[in-house]
Amino acid sequence: MNNALKTGLDIHGVIDTFPVRFMLLSSALIKDGAEVHIVTGVKRDGRIEQLLLDSAIQFTHYFSIVEHLEATNVSIEWKDGEPFCE
Repeated sequence: MNNALKTGLDIHGVIDTFPVRFMLLSSALIKDGAEVHIVTGVKRDGRIEQLLLDSAIQFTHYFSIVEHLEATNVSIEWKDGEPFCE
């Protein structure tokens, strides 16, 4: 049984707002053996990879709500580049 602490961090409005704080937090959590999950509404692409790299955010898992919905065949409507679904 894995009893590691699991922490989720969002990108927009969280990591991108306080990158230094979340770099320090994610680094300390990983060093302590915790899981750090990036949980966000956007797909993992080069832009997101660069933001995480530039911010030096350490993480163990990445969960994209959009990618999950696409994988489960949920219909997504795109408005001005933003995903919406029922």
